[in-house]
Amino acid sequence: MKFTVSQAISNEVQCLADALCDGCLELNDSFLDRHFSEKTSEILKQLSCIRDRAMVLDSHLNDENWRELSGYDEGADINIPIGEIEIQFDGEASDYFEDPSDWTVNGDLAYAALDGVCWTIDHKELQADVDLIQPKRR
Repeated sequence: MKFTVSQAISNEVQCLADALCDGCLELNDSFLDRHFSEKTSEILKQLSCIRDRAMVLDSHLNDENWRELSGYDEGADINIPIGEIEIQFDGEASDYFEDPSDWTVNGDLAYAALDGVCWTIDHKELQADVDLIQPKRR
């Protein structure tokens, strides 16, 4: 089976979700303000520990709640710009890719455009998960 742009995008989304949830991308306040909706950011900022933020976010980034961005997408709760996907391959592009015309090939590297990825979050569930870690003080 040859590699498709759709597979590359799915792989990129999985890697990005992993980076958000395992500490590779630091979920500090500045990052939240830049890439997360106001409501999502507000909920996660209740946790002062960045690792706790990542742990809570982990169960909210799944295959059902993401989509590709096309330009600026205001409706999503998490918006991560990407620009392009780079794939390194061996041999001929026609042997590796399902449709080489979907890619810009330069030697053993191929590129596909991907403006970005966004996720929609259930804020009620996110708040419940945050409350499990840091119950509201009454």
